Amino acid sequence: MSVYELDPIRALVWSAIVNGVISVPIMVVMMWIGQSPRLMGELTMTVRHRLLG
Repeated sequence: MSVYELDPIRALVWSAIVNGVISVPIMVVMMWIGQSPRLMGELTMTVRHRLLG
């Protein structure tokens, strides 16, 4: 038996938790970039996309 055994279910749970925590700030930054006319020019997000985002 190895000292570094890893329970796959526990690893999946922690992976989902980390993914959920990291995805929030990434989504906020993506929404901010998508609605910025300076960065996106004429391709900014519509109000509908902002509400759904």
